[in-house]
Parts: sequence; C-alpha cells; structure tokens
Amino acid sequence: MFDVQKYHRRITRLRKERNLSQMELADKLDIPFRTLNDWERGNTIPDLSTLLNMEDKFDV
Repeated sequence: MFDVQKYHRRITRLRKERNLSQMELADKLDIPFRTLNDWERGNTIPDLSTLLNMEDKFDV
C-alpha cells in the first residue's frame, strides 16, 4: 500500500536537515509555497518529475 505519510515525513526531514524554510525550498524547486506545504502536511504528494527534481536538490 502507498504511504503518503512516508513522503510527508521524508520531505520535511530532508528540508530541515538542510536548514531550509518551506519558502526557500519551494523557490529552489520552482513550485508554489502552498504546494510544498500540502506535501509536508500529507495532503498531496509530488508528481514523478518533481520527485526527481527533489532528488537532485537533496542529493539523495
């Protein structure tokens, strides 16, 4: 089963480990702040292209 909360926790943890605010990360990913906020609250998940972009930004 797909665990949305798993993504929510991981995105939040990676962002905080890099001392980025939600706004700073949203700017780096070229996405609206509200979108990132929804991901971190577990309301939605990123699409595949955004996940790949995040992979590059987080170097994971």
